[in-house]
Amino acid sequence: MVNPIHILLVSDDLPIADIIQKVLEDTTLPDSSFSYTRVNTLHEATLLLRQELFDAIILALDLPDSSGVETFESVHIQIPDMPIIVPVKAEAEQDGMQVVQMPFGKECVLLVEDDQAVRAFAARVLKGQGYTVLEAPSGMEALLMVNQQRDRQIDLLVTDIIMPQMSGKALTDVLQSHYPDLKVLFMTGYPPETVAMHGIDDTEIAVLPKPFSQDRIVKQVREMLDA
Repeated sequence: MVNPIHILLVSDDLPIADIIQKVLEDTTLPDSSFSYTRVNTLHEATLLLRQELFDAIILALDLPDSSGVETFESVHIQIPDMPIIVPVKAEAEQDGMQVVQMPFGKECVLLVEDDQAVRAFAARVLKGQGYTVLEAPSGMEALLMVNQQRDRQIDLLVTDIIMPQMSGKALTDVLQSHYPDLKVLFMTGYPPETVAMHGIDDTEIAVLPKPFSQDRIVKQVREMLDA
């Protein structure tokens, strides 16, 4: 007998929670089962995580008492090794309610970002959607990582533009000289005129503005990979 999977669902949106439960029921393997506990706020989730053990967390980032990176980081600090799945809401509505889309991918993404909180947030969101994510805090460390894993195919580079030592543009130029088909998604929190000084024209190249939501990064990563 397989032990049931115990899931913590953190969402104050009841219709979304009901849809997630239905998806879990429909996708659970015949010889396994799941149980789930739902709470409405980050505070309730924090208290429950101190009392019970869970196998995974489905975490909405637009909670009443927190949002975005703050929500994610609060949970990640408590349970750094537990899978955190971030549901993505579709823009279109069906039958009067928004449906949850989980645009999973299986590609490998190289994520380069010097801000630890942003990097952790982006990595967790993408891993939750099924991607393999290689993380590096700088361009130099990214190059070392690629050199050490030459047999691994990297499908997409997601990189900050302005970083110490090596810019995202410089990193891209080096990697594309060896892997000309490598796709790139740039990230930045700077205005276009500052970005242009680093050789990036955001009218011609895909740029993900920071701060970004889980919906935005998942959508743009998928668009870049499918292009």
